[in-house]
Amino acid sequence: MADAVAVTDCELWSVDQPGFDILLQSQPDRMVQFMRRSFSYLVASEQQLVLGLQRRNEDLIRAMESLRKTRGELTRAEDQVRTDDMTGLCNRRGLYAYLDDLTPPSGELQLGLLLIDLDRFKQINDQCGHMVGDEVLCAVAHVVNDATRNCDLACRLGGDEFALLCHVNTSGELCERANQILEGVRRLSFAEVDQPQLLASVSIGGGLCRYIDGWSVWYSDIDRALYSVKAIGGDGWHVAGLTDAEA
Repeated sequence: MADAVAVTDCELWSVDQPGFDILLQSQPDRMVQFMRRSFSYLVASEQQLVLGLQRRNEDLIRAMESLRKTRGELTRAEDQVRTDDMTGLCNRRGLYAYLDDLTPPSGELQLGLLLIDLDRFKQINDQCGHMVGDEVLCAVAHVVNDATRNCDLACRLGGDEFALLCHVNTSGELCERANQILEGVRRLSFAEVDQPQLLASVSIGGGLCRYIDGWSVWYSDIDRALYSVKAIGGDGWHVAGLTDAEA
């Protein structure tokens, strides 16, 4: 070994192949002892190297596991931040994040949005209590979620406001989704919370996305469609931009 240090007085020999052969013939016992010691040092060095590599590999595995765990925790935290605790639907933050990542649908598919507002929800809370109000919100959330298809997104935007972002072929199909939600809420029964006479209804505004106008303009048009329904008493839907043939 180049960095070996002698611990006692000794002589250092540099032996070429012929000299090695002579030593092997003249002092075989000493050469055997020398070879055994050399091989022992070599094996010990290799074992130390292997142990070092194993420790590094174990450290690397632990680091990778820690990264996977951290990534999983971040994913769960992100999901929690984007999810409404009460209903399990996506929340407003989740909707905006979804829209940021969204690419325009391919083929004949179009992106449609329904804004859904629970009618007279404050009255339900005041007359029946907040626990019943929460039951109503969860029931409406279930109806909205039932109207989703592949790649659609059901959301609770906050309070008594919901949304359905959906992929449709025509405005008529968007109207069918709106009517499905409207009728589904009308059929809700709350006898299990001792409110058999409680009737829920929603106001719904909808429209197809116009990518050229941007999200804020599109949302504002649909919001106006929603409030046009609420202005006449609610319990109905209106899809902005419908022609007479589509209505």
